[in-house]
Amino acid sequence: MKKSLYIAATLLVSAGAFTACQDDYKNVSDNNKVYDTAIDHLVVTALDGRADEMTRTLGVRIAQPETHDVMVTYGVDESKLVDYKGIYGGEPIILPAENYSIPDPVAVITANTVESSRVSVKFTGLNSLDDQFVYVLPVSIISSTVPALSSSATTYYVFRGAALINVVGDLTKTCLTFVNEGQCPELGNLRQLTFEALINPSEFRGQGGLATLMGIEGTFLVRIGDASVPPNQIQLATGSGNATDAAWKLDTNKWTFVTLTFDSSTGNVDVYFNGVKKGDTQNVGYRRAVNWNVKSSDRACYVGYAYDTDRDFMGKISEVRVWNRILTPAELLERNHFYRVESDADGLVGYWKFNEGDGSLVHDYANGYDIQTPATYPGKSSEPGKLNWVSVSLPEQ
Repeated sequence: MKKSLYIAATLLVSAGAFTACQDDYKNVSDNNKVYDTAIDHLVVTALDGRADEMTRTLGVRIAQPETHDVMVTYGVDESKLVDYKGIYGGEPIILPAENYSIPDPVAVITANTVESSRVSVKFTGLNSLDDQFVYVLPVSIISSTVPALSSSATTYYVFRGAALINVVGDLTKTCLTFVNEGQCPELGNLRQLTFEALINPSEFRGQGGLATLMGIEGTFLVRIGDASVPPNQIQLATGSGNATDAAWKLDTNKWTFVTLTFDSSTGNVDVYFNGVKKGDTQNVGYRRAVNWNVKSSDRACYVGYAYDTDRDFMGKISEVRVWNRILTPAELLERNHFYRVESDADGLVGYWKFNEGDGSLVHDYANGYDIQTPATYPGKSSEPGKLNWVSVSLPEQ
């Protein structure tokens, strides 16, 4: 809704500006004023953690050449933030002074020409900005030796959080198996394991029902619910006991970044929601290395399936990861960790972004262990539904 309102406001302002500009350009021709050459006076940049520096340029034209140089000076006009709020709404703040500079603010239209030199606005330290805020820098023509059009005198440079995830998968009534099942060596011999997934459950089965995230039935399986476990509560089911906690309950229709860690030397299991540890450290008798590199009928490693066809995860999923080490609490809270990590990150052995947006295959960015919707459920004759793709904008603004 916010995005729709934002676009609508932009269109309304553009339409109004177009009508005003028609009158202004007649005024330009009659009175020989200078006007900014920018087509769009709203320049929006997404803070995606990639570009730390950038440069934008400004310049002006004049309807008729003068016999003398025309000097036009640009500067930051913080009072224009009020105008921005009136047009686009929200609670933007002025971009801090340490994040911009205008080294030479004067544009010059030399005598007998109609177009000026360019003025550079340099932005630095963008990766240090908090992407929870909207930053605005209004740059205006503050003086000119020939009058300037007020309608084109200000350009708004806007910096806001980027949508890091635009599409996710929906596993309802389907599942995923490995394209090369049993040929994924990095998923074997995991003496330490961190499992992560960004999930949004649409519903849970009744008491006794199960929903599978990932793993192997009867060996090592991350799932939700059980006969004696609430249907919205995460459980780690192993061949030597299960682990769960009343604090591991999920909400429907809410995005939660789930992290589960396991150490085979102690049997300790911890669960984090959105980087925050939930409940107590639990313990299982399972002391062997986890082996998810298995090929054997209905007892292999799957996403959204374990033994039976009614154990799919009903909801949206993204950013599924498997690590061969236990991530630290500090690592879980690193910038944008819930929405992306580098494919060559230390210890990352499986990374399924669910960003394809089409088809039945999900690529593994860590080791190429792709997964896909099978023709039939493993060990069954019935067919799973198709993998549905859903457009989103995450993190939510």
